Amino acid sequence: MNHQRVFGLTILAGLVAVLAACSSAAPTTPAQVSGLDTNYANALNARSLLLLGIVRLEEGSGPVLTKEQATTLIPLWQASKSLMGSGTASQAEIDAITNQIQGVLTSEQIKTVNALHLTQADMQAFNQTIGVSAPSGVPSGGVPGQGQTLSPAERATRQAQMGGTGGNTASIDYLIGILQRKAAK
Repeated sequence: MNHQRVFGLTILAGLVAVLAACSSAAPTTPAQVSGLDTNYANALNARSLLLLGIVRLEEGSGPVLTKEQATTLIPLWQASKSLMGSGTASQAEIDAITNQIQGVLTSEQIKTVNALHLTQADMQAFNQTIGVSAPSGVPSGGVPGQGQTLSPAERATRQAQMGGTGGNTASIDYLIGILQRKAAK
């Protein structure tokens, strides 16, 4: 009987440890992704900011990724793409992957991405350069689902759900291609 009590207490202690770890897990809103500045006019959500920011770093705007960083980021961006395509991903899942992606970058790389102050217009221009056009019904120069009347938190949630790209994963595919080439070097 004492064996059963010890076993039960061990299981209980393990569950408490797991619950404690989960309670300190990823933040629940994109604006809470630490280190990234998404609090300026027309700012991209954290995930899109990282996506376009990494592309810009690799284009020469700041410290480029190492081969090891690229190798680590490939499955994270693939997971992000899968979440985006699932249509059932929770904000917590999106934030968890976003936090993992950010955790791969150095503080200098994050500072550089923040200094770029990337906006919806930057993402739209990037998408056009890789051959992704705005969905029909969106005026030239407009942003899908403009969200002008949404609060910053609501706008960030909508952007996260749509990936800041009108729901198209071509931008993620483009970045994964960059990462794969770098990892192969």
